[in-house]
Amino acid sequence: MSNDPKIWLAAIMSLGIYSYLFKENPFFRVCEHLYLGLSLAHLAVMGWTNVRDLGLTPLKNGQWSALIPVVLGVLLFARFIPGMAWLSRYSLAYLVGVAAAVTITGVIDAGIITQIRGAIIPLNSLNAVFTLIANVTAISVFFFIIGSRGENGSVLGNKTFQKLIDKSALVGRFILMVSFGAVFGTTIMARLGLFIPRLKFLFGDWIHLIPPVK
Repeated sequence: MSNDPKIWLAAIMSLGIYSYLFKENPFFRVCEHLYLGLSLAHLAVMGWTNVRDLGLTPLKNGQWSALIPVVLGVLLFARFIPGMAWLSRYSLAYLVGVAAAVTITGVIDAGIITQIRGAIIPLNSLNAVFTLIANVTAISVFFFIIGSRGENGSVLGNKTFQKLIDKSALVGRFILMVSFGAVFGTTIMARLGLFIPRLKFLFGDWIHLIPPVK
């Protein structure tokens, strides 16, 4: 086993956190509080480092444009002063606006533009043909759900087109199920990607059951 006290501390903390899988216990609560305390301490240090490097240091060097984010940051604390709490709304509005702009831009680029660009490809391979069919059938599911139906129960007044949409939507539902399953599988793999290195630490660095990789 390891003789390093830091490795022992990390191993004990890891076992304490994973002890919750058995049941909640005092050992888990102690490790949880220690973890939260360390996280808050790290957050405080990183916050002060950002204020110093991105705010105070530029002001000291004569970059007066940094005064704007510094003032907005200070105004966030105005909510704790009676009679001046309304000043914090300007900072919150700015933060919400920037976050919304960044989020919307990312969603449009990754969720719409990139998907459309990936679907518009030459049909020169079996993979490209399957991708086109999968996209069309998946989209037809939403058209089947929200599509306008006439009085006779058909889409756009055409029963033949309605039957085509119904069959395409049936295939599309299976495509969506496979897609959602792949997303769920990716989530599970991400969790395993965090769990496996912890096991390698416990069985390798701590109790040395796993030989080190040369």
